[in-house]
Amino acid sequence: MLKRKEREYRIEYADETITFDVKCQSKNFDIIKINATTHDLGVSAEYKWLRKYYPKYDSCMQMLFRKKLDNGDEVVFDKVDIAMEGKHLKTIWFDVTSFIDGAHVSFDEDIDSYAEHTINCIYNK
Repeated sequence: MLKRKEREYRIEYADETITFDVKCQSKNFDIIKINATTHDLGVSAEYKWLRKYYPKYDSCMQMLFRKKLDNGDEVVFDKVDIAMEGKHLKTIWFDVTSFIDGAHVSFDEDIDSYAEHTINCIYNK
């Protein structure tokens, strides 16, 4: 049986707060939406979430998966299979849409260009 659970878990990095929406948890898989702005911190947050809720996990396989929704939107998942004590435990589907496409800026890029790109993404939905 699928069960939706709400949990408050936040990670603070300097000026960024990363939050997680637990969309679904079941025996075989979890669906977790990560709300982050930057790619590096979003990916780091995946591993922090895994260590918090599955502290002794081993990552078996990881891959990006794009899912086209009925309304035409696309959601990007980082699909991570985890095991404990050598046995498959479950698959964690991290919704990484908020930070996967262009949501990163290197230290040598123009921060204003990055901000303008982010404004376009937010307001043109």
